[in-house]
Amino acid sequence: MPHDHGHAHIDPDSGDRRVAIAIWANGLLTVAQIVGGILSGSLALIADALHNFSDMASLVIAFAARKIA
Repeated sequence: MPHDHGHAHIDPDSGDRRVAIAIWANGLLTVAQIVGGILSGSLALIADALHNFSDMASLVIAFAARKIA
């Protein structure tokens, strides 16, 4: 009984690059939302920026854990 399946294996370094891009994207979005929130006086935008910052922090932790492992 042969075991044949059709999916591609992803290079682990490719995954690290994608996580790094996601970290930078969240960081830039956080800064933009804080600036926009301050300029427009929007507490909702600043609150969402803090939410994005927590997302970025979790990605940093995951990235660091991947590098350590």
